[in-house]
Amino acid sequence: MFREGRTFEKAYLIDLLQHMIEAGTPMHRVDTHGGYMEIDTLEDRELAESWWRGEG
Repeated sequence: MFREGRTFEKAYLIDLLQHMIEAGTPMHRVDTHGGYMEIDTLEDRELAESWWRGEG
């Protein structure tokens, strides 16, 4: 198990970031311009694809 009882393969990006912070890994932010959507599920992917096509 990795974090929150999830395997590494099923972990969220936030799990990795928290792990890195706790390990003392230096972190920096970078502004990104344009659209951003977090995709965690197949439903999220379908919504994102619709949004990217301008349908949503």
